Amino acid sequence: MTTGAPPLVSIQILTWNRRTELARCLDSVLAQTYPRCEIVVVDSASTDDTADFVRTQYPQVKLYRLEANLGCPSGRNLGATYCTGEYLYFLDDDGWLAPDAIARAVARAETDPDIAVVMSRIHEYADGVVVRKRPLGLEQPVYLVPFSGGCSLVRRAVLDATYLYPDDFFRSAEESDLCLRLLGLGSLVFLEPASIMYHAPSTSGRNNKSAFYLGLRNTNKTGLRLWPFPWVLLRPLVNFGHACLGMLVYRDVTLPARLVWDWLKDLLALSGRRTPVSADAFRLFRALQSHPTSKKPVRPAHRGCVPQQTKG
Repeated sequence: MTTGAPPLVSIQILTWNRRTELARCLDSVLAQTYPRCEIVVVDSASTDDTADFVRTQYPQVKLYRLEANLGCPSGRNLGATYCTGEYLYFLDDDGWLAPDAIARAVARAETDPDIAVVMSRIHEYADGVVVRKRPLGLEQPVYLVPFSGGCSLVRRAVLDATYLYPDDFFRSAEESDLCLRLLGLGSLVFLEPASIMYHAPSTSGRNNKSAFYLGLRNTNKTGLRLWPFPWVLLRPLVNFGHACLGMLVYRDVTLPARLVWDWLKDLLALSGRRTPVSADAFRLFRALQSHPTSKKPVRPAHRGCVPQQTKG
């Protein structure tokens, strides 16, 4: 546990055309019991006067307005450069925090320097009541992968070593990519259920078919870059099967062919970008994905080179 002043936490909120939801989000951040927070809002070129609203109603917030919507991973990456905290808490604009959420997350992170990410538990709202809690069935603190990027505390020192998210992902599956690289460093991800983020998913900016497809393509990219042999050969085959099912769900016969075509393009563009994690790190990723555990896992030793995120 650190002594003296508590570590500064930068709470970063990436937003796009959700001014109403953002106000609720910011009000919850301002109500945090944790004593040292800076608030950073990154506006992804909203067209609903979000920037003027924040400047007027929340003058204590650091506001940065982008010229274009870069997507979630790249927007968070850029926003991280504006943050000065020892920890960064990434919060979705359509979520809001329990008053002690930041304090609980920091307290957990401070117990173990090997914890790189602390995820808050998501309480999903509909019609004014909590309808489910995610991850499902995890009521106790556990080590796990992956995590939800929109309710997570990340240790700054780890980002300095391994960067944050892939800049060529517009959305979906970026957390799995980061988790693999963190395990390659010997760092871990933790779920702290006592830290609560409430979430009422906004309909603005959501496209389920697009998110489904990008999730498949992005996990294919992660497989090409980070999965060791022979598992790297399995990822595109499994995702092709998912695409065939998606073809039926979304009534789009082009999904499997598009996925194969994009995988071939990504394969051809792979030169110099393949930095697979060790087999031990990959096995731990798969184990934690299937069976989160309250017992601290044996950390894999990295091989002297840290798999870096590669910009697109």
